[in-house]
Amino acid sequence: MSKLRVMNDDHPDAAGKHLADATALLDAGRHDGTGYLSGYVVECALKSVILHDRSFDPATGSHDATKLASWHKMLSTKQHGGHDLRKLATTLVGPEGARYLPDLPPTAAVFGWSEVLRYAPSGTVTPERGRSYHEWAGVAYTCSVLAMRADGVI
Repeated sequence: MSKLRVMNDDHPDAAGKHLADATALLDAGRHDGTGYLSGYVVECALKSVILHDRSFDPATGSHDATKLASWHKMLSTKQHGGHDLRKLATTLVGPEGARYLPDLPPTAAVFGWSEVLRYAPSGTVTPERGRSYHEWAGVAYTCSVLAMRADGVI
Protein backbone atom coordinates (compact mmCIF):
# COMPACT_ATOMS: atom_id res chain seq x y z
CA MET A 1 0.00 0.00 0.00
CA SER A 2 1.31 3.44 -0.90
CA LYS A 3 0.93 6.80 0.81
CA LEU A 4 -1.25 7.87 -2.13
CA ARG A 5 -4.05 5.39 -1.48
CA VAL A 6 -7.52 6.95 -1.39
CA MET A 7 -10.22 4.51 -0.25
CA ASN A 8 -9.54 1.42 -2.39
CA ASP A 9 -7.64 3.23 -5.15
CA ASP A 10 -3.88 3.00 -5.02
CA HIS A 11 -2.40 4.22 -8.31
CA PRO A 12 1.25 3.27 -7.60
CA ASP A 13 0.29 -0.27 -6.60
CA ALA A 14 -2.07 -0.57 -9.56
CA ALA A 15 0.74 0.47 -11.92
CA GLY A 16 2.95 -2.31 -10.57
CA LYS A 17 0.18 -4.90 -10.77
CA HIS A 18 -0.67 -3.95 -14.36
CA LEU A 19 3.00 -4.00 -15.38
CA ALA A 20 3.43 -7.52 -14.01
CA ASP A 21 0.31 -8.67 -15.85
CA ALA A 22 1.34 -6.91 -19.08
CA THR A 23 4.73 -8.64 -18.87
CA ALA A 24 3.08 -12.05 -18.44
CA LEU A 25 0.83 -11.36 -21.42
CA LEU A 26 3.78 -10.19 -23.52
CA ASP A 27 5.69 -13.36 -22.66
CA ALA A 28 2.64 -15.40 -23.73
CA GLY A 29 2.36 -13.55 -27.06
CA ARG A 30 -0.92 -11.89 -26.04
CA HIS A 31 -0.24 -8.49 -27.59
CA ASP A 32 -3.75 -7.04 -27.31
CA GLY A 33 -3.73 -7.59 -23.55
CA THR A 34 -0.14 -6.37 -23.30
CA GLY A 35 -1.02 -3.13 -25.06
CA TYR A 36 -4.18 -2.57 -23.08
CA LEU A 37 -2.59 -3.08 -19.65
CA SER A 38 0.57 -1.19 -20.60
CA GLY A 39 -1.50 1.91 -21.22
CA TYR A 40 -2.97 1.60 -17.75
CA VAL A 41 0.53 1.29 -16.29
CA VAL A 42 1.43 4.65 -17.83
CA GLU A 43 -1.88 6.21 -16.75
CA CYS A 44 -1.52 5.00 -13.15
CA ALA A 45 2.13 6.08 -13.01
CA LEU A 46 1.32 9.57 -14.32
CA LYS A 47 -1.61 9.92 -11.95
CA SER A 48 0.69 8.86 -9.10
CA VAL A 49 3.04 11.71 -9.98
CA ILE A 50 0.16 14.20 -10.13
CA LEU A 51 -1.32 13.03 -6.81
CA HIS A 52 2.08 13.32 -5.15
CA ASP A 53 2.81 16.69 -6.74
CA ARG A 54 -0.53 18.24 -5.82
CA SER A 55 -0.76 16.92 -2.25
CA PHE A 56 2.83 16.76 -0.93
CA ASP A 57 3.96 19.33 1.62
CA PRO A 58 7.78 19.51 1.61
CA ALA A 59 7.75 21.34 4.96
CA THR A 60 6.15 18.36 6.70
CA GLY A 61 7.36 15.66 4.32
CA SER A 62 3.84 14.27 4.08
CA HIS A 63 0.77 14.39 1.89
CA ASP A 64 -2.21 16.57 2.77
CA ALA A 65 -5.15 14.14 2.96
CA THR A 66 -7.70 16.74 1.86
CA LYS A 67 -5.69 17.75 -1.21
CA LEU A 68 -4.97 14.10 -2.01
CA ALA A 69 -8.68 13.21 -1.90
CA SER A 70 -9.61 16.29 -3.93
CA TRP A 71 -7.08 15.57 -6.67
CA HIS A 72 -8.02 11.90 -6.69
CA LYS A 73 -11.62 12.88 -7.38
CA MET A 74 -10.60 15.37 -10.08
CA LEU A 75 -8.37 12.86 -11.87
CA SER A 76 -11.27 10.45 -12.18
CA THR A 77 -13.07 12.87 -14.51
CA LYS A 78 -12.40 13.36 -18.22
CA GLN A 79 -12.15 17.12 -17.62
CA HIS A 80 -8.95 16.67 -15.61
CA GLY A 81 -7.20 14.05 -17.65
CA GLY A 82 -9.30 10.93 -17.51
CA HIS A 83 -7.43 8.47 -19.72
CA ASP A 84 -5.67 11.07 -21.89
CA LEU A 85 -2.01 10.13 -21.38
CA ARG A 86 -0.65 13.15 -23.27
CA LYS A 87 -2.68 15.58 -21.13
CA LEU A 88 -1.67 13.81 -17.93
CA ALA A 89 2.00 13.94 -18.91
CA THR A 90 2.11 17.56 -19.98
CA THR A 91 -0.33 19.78 -18.12
CA LEU A 92 -1.02 18.74 -14.56
CA VAL A 93 2.37 18.36 -12.89
CA GLY A 94 4.09 21.16 -10.99
CA PRO A 95 7.65 21.50 -9.70
CA GLU A 96 7.47 18.88 -6.91
CA GLY A 97 6.44 16.12 -9.30
CA ALA A 98 8.32 17.18 -12.42
CA ARG A 99 11.42 15.18 -11.51
CA TYR A 100 9.33 12.00 -11.47
CA LEU A 101 7.85 12.46 -14.91
CA PRO A 102 9.07 9.90 -17.42
CA ASP A 103 10.71 11.37 -20.50
CA LEU A 104 8.01 10.35 -22.95
CA PRO A 105 8.68 12.05 -26.28
CA PRO A 106 5.62 13.31 -28.18
CA THR A 107 6.09 10.42 -30.60
CA ALA A 108 6.05 7.71 -27.89
CA ALA A 109 3.85 4.89 -29.17
CA VAL A 110 1.96 4.72 -25.90
CA PHE A 111 0.36 8.10 -26.63
CA GLY A 112 -1.66 6.21 -29.24
CA TRP A 113 -3.22 4.14 -26.46
CA SER A 114 -6.86 4.50 -25.49
CA GLU A 115 -8.94 2.73 -22.86
CA VAL A 116 -11.36 1.70 -25.63
CA LEU A 117 -8.68 -0.71 -26.86
CA ARG A 118 -10.45 -3.29 -24.71
CA TYR A 119 -13.27 -3.39 -27.28
CA ALA A 120 -11.03 -3.75 -30.33
CA PRO A 121 -10.99 -7.00 -32.31
CA SER A 122 -8.36 -9.58 -31.49
CA GLY A 123 -5.10 -8.86 -33.28
CA THR A 124 -5.55 -5.06 -33.24
CA VAL A 125 -2.30 -4.62 -31.32
CA THR A 126 0.58 -5.92 -33.41
CA PRO A 127 3.51 -7.65 -31.70
CA GLU A 128 5.67 -4.59 -32.42
CA ARG A 129 3.13 -2.18 -30.94
CA GLY A 130 2.57 -4.43 -27.92
CA ARG A 131 6.31 -4.51 -27.22
CA SER A 132 6.55 -0.74 -27.68
CA TYR A 133 3.64 -0.04 -25.31
CA HIS A 134 5.21 -2.39 -22.78
CA GLU A 135 8.61 -0.73 -23.11
CA TRP A 136 7.12 2.72 -22.42
CA ALA A 137 5.12 1.30 -19.53
CA GLY A 138 8.37 0.09 -17.96
CA VAL A 139 9.97 3.50 -18.47
CA ALA A 140 7.01 5.31 -16.92
CA TYR A 141 6.87 2.94 -13.95
CA THR A 142 10.60 3.13 -13.26
CA CYS A 143 10.87 6.92 -13.56
CA SER A 144 7.82 7.63 -11.47
CA VAL A 145 6.65 4.96 -9.05
CA LEU A 146 10.00 3.29 -8.37
CA ALA A 147 11.77 6.65 -8.08
CA MET A 148 9.16 8.03 -5.66
CA ARG A 149 9.39 4.84 -3.58
CA ALA A 150 13.18 5.10 -3.53
CA ASP A 151 12.87 8.69 -2.31
CA GLY A 152 10.42 7.61 0.38
CA VAL A 153 7.65 9.97 -0.73
CA ILE A 154 5.10 7.28 -1.51
